[in-house]
Amino acid sequence: MEFKIETPALSGDVDNRKLRAYLFRLTEQLRLVLSNIDSENFTYETASAVRHASSTKEDVTSLKEAIIRTAKIVRSIEERLTLTLKNEYVAISDLGEYMEEAMASYQIDGKGIEQYFNMISAVNDDISRLCGYIRTGILDENTIGLEIANFGADGSSPFKVRLSDNKLSFFAGDNEVAYLSDSTLYITRAYVTGALVLGNYHIDLTKGIAFRWGS
Repeated sequence: MEFKIETPALSGDVDNRKLRAYLFRLTEQLRLVLSNIDSENFTYETASAVRHASSTKEDVTSLKEAIIRTAKIVRSIEERLTLTLKNEYVAISDLGEYMEEAMASYQIDGKGIEQYFNMISAVNDDISRLCGYIRTGILDENTIGLEIANFGADGSSPFKVRLSDNKLSFFAGDNEVAYLSDSTLYITRAYVTGALVLGNYHIDLTKGIAFRWGS
């Protein structure tokens, strides 16, 4: 598919209405282009490079899976260090009893460090629990970084943050709801409690909504 972008024919005094109409059409054209761009829209040389890079990655992945699946000799050497630390605290008075128990578990191997934390506290019959983990090192096949999560009451991980070399991600369950990468923030939903600035435009909510230029 070939895309053509309309260029304005400007000379002398510019009619503001015509300029606004052109900018509106340009916005729609750019939206169409960006939503349909793929390797077929590039030049021959660029498209070939994109297809080659994609096929090479797929070929390497397929080859690795085939080697593992058909392997006649499998050698696995693993060294792992585990450590568990525990704190207990109990206070008893005429008003009742307070108990706190905290435990940290550490696992260290060639791929990184996993730290699990669990704390249970009780005031008489009121019990609360706080637990989660911190992982550093090789998080998955293509990611080295840091991951922090907490567990819910059912043992799931409702909230998680992951930091890698070029990306900061936020998860709700298994869904990535926001991430920051290459100076751009992508987010599913935003609630702004203070000021919002878009370039040199300030959003003014004093009386309805207005765009104010400058500082």
